[in-house]
Amino acid sequence: MINTTVKNTTEPKILWNFSNRNLTEEELCVLEKGMSYNRSCTINRPKVIPNVEYLFHQASKIPKESIDFKKCDEDPDDIANKEIRVLEQKQLSLAADLKNATEKFFQHVQMSIKLRKNKNLNGNNDDKILLNLSKDPSILITKPDKGRGVVILDRNDYIEKLENILSDNKKFKLLNEDPTISRENALTTVLRQMKNEEYLTQQEYRYIKPVDSVPARLYGLPKVHKNNVPLRSMVSCIKSYNYKLGKFLANIIKPIRDSPYSLKNINDFLKFIQQNSHLSKNNKMISFDLQSLFTNIPVRETIEIICNKLYCTDSKLRPFIPEDYFRKLLEFATT
Repeated sequence: MINTTVKNTTEPKILWNFSNRNLTEEELCVLEKGMSYNRSCTINRPKVIPNVEYLFHQASKIPKESIDFKKCDEDPDDIANKEIRVLEQKQLSLAADLKNATEKFFQHVQMSIKLRKNKNLNGNNDDKILLNLSKDPSILITKPDKGRGVVILDRNDYIEKLENILSDNKKFKLLNEDPTISRENALTTVLRQMKNEEYLTQQEYRYIKPVDSVPARLYGLPKVHKNNVPLRSMVSCIKSYNYKLGKFLANIIKPIRDSPYSLKNINDFLKFIQQNSHLSKNNKMISFDLQSLFTNIPVRETIEIICNKLYCTDSKLRPFIPEDYFRKLLEFATT
């Protein structure tokens, strides 16, 4: 149900209310400032600290297999079983610097919040309005599928639409346990083999090797301009075990993706129209609306096409990585 309290202006619409909640004028005013509205807030230390730890893992570049056990009085086998990491002086200094920088960051943020609260009383009121909206369990506030804006949905309706997407047994499968750790270990084993056989440099190995991985997250973005407001399913793979592997492979595959028959975005399309203004009135332009494009891509066939293009006899784009290893990496990146 569309709430008719949303303002009708000649400006581009930035707020859609498809929920059963009637928004007040104050709520409308705050929400119309958009998802990027810079409001006063509190800092969530438990969320910041794991990110700092993740940064330390990446910056220190300490593979678990290179731990120096000689600096510890315990038995090396016991240390390995306990997953204890013995740091060198450089890593200890880095850890201390990161800790100090994090504490200074917390202090600066707290000072900034206090100053903003003293100067911006209206901002405090905005916080109360947004907090009140966030406590409503019947609604979900998100952004639209395309463009900028704010969309309010009934939470039950959102969940029902996502569950309907997941109910397709041809594209999704229910798992009895989280495979993240086992997949991370399997990928690390293959990467270590490739590094030992010198198909990956130490730098590439450290970049791709997953550390403290988390499962990918599925969410839906509403298609606000379509009937019944369907959801476009999105998967956030940030910090998943194959996230950096995907970025690594994308650079290798990029040259074979270039095609004169594809357009990157709306700007590419406008440029194409301008360059082909000579087309006669007899020419027709056809648009196809593809539904669930990415979940309908046949993964095995796609991997086969990629390998055929990269490893064909006359290919000038053949990677240094052998084809069998490259196939394994593609499988890890897509499953």
